[in-house]
Amino acid sequence: PNAISAIFSLGVVAQYTAYTIPIAARYLGKNDFKKGPFHLGIFSLPVAVIAVAFMSFMIIIFTFPTTPNPTTEDMNYTVVVSGGVVILSLAYYFFPKYGGRYWFKGPIRTVEDDLDAGSAARGDKDSLDSYGVVLVDAPEKLGEGLKM
Repeated sequence: PNAISAIFSLGVVAQYTAYTIPIAARYLGKNDFKKGPFHLGIFSLPVAVIAVAFMSFMIIIFTFPTTPNPTTEDMNYTVVVSGGVVILSLAYYFFPKYGGRYWFKGPIRTVEDDLDAGSAARGDKDSLDSYGVVLVDAPEKLGEGLKM
């Protein structure tokens, strides 16, 4: 029972960590975020703060043992396994000569370039909204880029 509990706890901790990092990075980093069609407006910061606070609290809760005064058999080893994964990942990233620090250059940005090139080739920038979505009131222009 303790092993399966640790596995489930590790899954929740890893998932909440994966959700928390981009939400926090969006507000702690430079504020050059391009808003998409589904944006919370003025509520985005309060929702992000509540989400990060809740997930951080749950990460702490899921790393505690299920019983008070645990023995080595009752201990929740989620923090040991997740800490080991973080340490091994950082060691791999900073490993001299072969680590990701030396060969990873970041993602290649092609989405905006492809969108601009496609709409410019058709010459119909008026049929796109500010997010690059084809407007519904231009159905005759909808399939122009797909004609052969």
